[in-house]
Amino acid sequence: MNKKTTLTSLTILVLLWHSTPYASTKHLVIAATDSWHPYSYTNAKGEPMGVLVNFWQEYAEKTGTSVEFKVTNWQQSLNNVLTGKADAHIGMVRSDKREQSFDFIEPFFSIDTKLYFNRALLEQISVKDFLEGFNQHPVGVLYGGYQQDYMQSHYPYVKLATYTNNQQMMEEALAGRLKAFVADTQVTNYFLNLGNKPGKILPVQHLYTGVLYPAIAKGSAHFKELAQGFALFNQQDKSRILNRWMHHSVETVYPRFLIPSIVAFVLLVLSSYIVILKRSVAEQTKQLREMNAQLITLSNTDSLTNIHNRRYFMMQLNNIKKTQCGITLIIFDLDNFKSINDNFGHDLGDQVIQFVALKAKELLSKDQTIARIGGEEFAVIACYPTVEAAENLAQTLVSNIREQSRTAFPQLGWVTVSLGLAYYPKPKENYDLVSADNALYQAKNAGKDRVVSIIEQH
Repeated sequence: MNKKTTLTSLTILVLLWHSTPYASTKHLVIAATDSWHPYSYTNAKGEPMGVLVNFWQEYAEKTGTSVEFKVTNWQQSLNNVLTGKADAHIGMVRSDKREQSFDFIEPFFSIDTKLYFNRALLEQISVKDFLEGFNQHPVGVLYGGYQQDYMQSHYPYVKLATYTNNQQMMEEALAGRLKAFVADTQVTNYFLNLGNKPGKILPVQHLYTGVLYPAIAKGSAHFKELAQGFALFNQQDKSRILNRWMHHSVETVYPRFLIPSIVAFVLLVLSSYIVILKRSVAEQTKQLREMNAQLITLSNTDSLTNIHNRRYFMMQLNNIKKTQCGITLIIFDLDNFKSINDNFGHDLGDQVIQFVALKAKELLSKDQTIARIGGEEFAVIACYPTVEAAENLAQTLVSNIREQSRTAFPQLGWVTVSLGLAYYPKPKENYDLVSADNALYQAKNAGKDRVVSIIEQH
C-alpha cells in the first residue's frame, strides 16, 4: 500500500468517526430545578444538591463525561431542554402528554404523591366532597409539574393554584393561606419539618406512585449515549444513592424540634405566670401525645392500602411470643402484575393492589397481622392449632381474590395470587420469612394461582 492510499484511508476513517450520530459527548448540560427537596435543589452557596444530582454525578464518573447543572424553576427547566439550552432533564415522571415532547431513558426510582389538607379544612369538608368540587378553596400544584396534569385530568372540578416552585407553595401552606396542595411525600416532609408546624398539615389521600426518568427532547441525538451510560448502573448503585438521601428524609417525619420547643416554652412562661404555665403545659402535652400517636400510626401504615407496612411487619415478626398454637407465616403476591401495569396503566395497578389488600384484611381476624411488604407482595402472621386450619385460610384467600376480581375488574378477566405458607408446630427462638418465601417460589413455578405449604419441624 503506497503513502497516498494510506492517507486517503485515514481521512475517510476520521470523517466517518465524526459523522457517527451517537458519538460520545464529553460535556452535558443538565436542566435541574431549585426547590425540589430532596431530589434537586440548591444549598446556601447556590450549589446543586439532591438525589437526582447524585445520579448524574455518578453517570459522569462511570462514563467520563463532565456534567453541568443549569438550575431554574420547574417550568423553565422543561423549556431549557425543549429549546436546546440543556441537553437533558435531571428527572421527571413519565406521562402520555410528556411523551409527545420528550424521550425517556432508564428509570431511576418511584415516588409517592399525596393530597394534603390544612387541619382546619379537614374539619369543614370531606375529602370526597372536596375532590368533587364542593368547595371554594384552590389546590396548590407546581406549575408545569405532573401533579398539575394529574389533577386536571382526574379531578376537573377542583380549582388549581399554580406555583413556580415548591418553596413558594409550602410557605403559603404553612402560613395558612393555602388550605390544600398536592406534592411528593419527601418534598412535603422536608418543608413541614423546616416550618415547625406539627399536625397543622396532614396527608388525606394517596394520589399516585410515579417513576422518575432522565429525559431528553424528542429525537435528541443524545439518546443512545445516555441509554448506554445509565445501563452501567445496577440496582445496588441505585439503592446506594437513594438510601443516602431517603434515610434522612424518612427521619424528618418525626418532629425532632419538640423537646427544645417545649423547654423554650416552659422557660418563657415560667418567667411570667406560673398558673398560665401549668395550664399551657397540660394542653401542650395532650396535643403532643395525640400528634405522636398519629405519627406512629402513619410510620407503620402503607399509604396506598392503609394496611401495615414492611417496617411494622418486621417488628412484629421479631417479637413473636411463644405460644401453644402453631405460628403461621404467609407470603403472597399478585400473578402477572407487571402485565397489568404495562397494558392497563399504573392507576389500575394501584386499584388491584388495594383490592387484594382489602379482601385479605376482610378474611383475617384482628389478632392476625397483615402487611404490604413490597410492590405487589403481602405477608401475614397468624396462629392456628393445625396446619390444615392454616391451609384452609390460605385456600380461601386465594379463591376469594380470584372469584371476586371478575366482578371488580371485568377488563382483566382474572386477578390471581400465588401463596407460600410456612407452618411451625413448635415454638422457635427466632422466625424469618425464608421458608414462606421458598414456598411462594414453588407456587409460582407450579403454575401460580395456588397455595404451597411447608411444615417446619425444627
